[in-house]
Amino acid sequence: MTLQELGKEYLIMADELKHRVKVVSRELKGLDGIRLYEANRTVQILNDMEQESRSTGMHLINYYENKAEGKVYHRSR
Repeated sequence: MTLQELGKEYLIMADELKHRVKVVSRELKGLDGIRLYEANRTVQILNDMEQESRSTGMHLINYYENKAEGKVYHRSR
């Protein structure tokens, strides 16, 4: 599997997580108390996971394009 293929897998997972957020968010309307709190927490976690998956996917897809042409050396001071 190449980095681009792996990156695409991460993006697919991000889309699935985004869909799951929409499903859970629709369920919030009928909840109250601790169930509402737990559902909101789940939405937060899913949003974080979606964002991380999308970021990782884009990084992997563009990995070779983002690299510098040559090595950059810095002098020690």
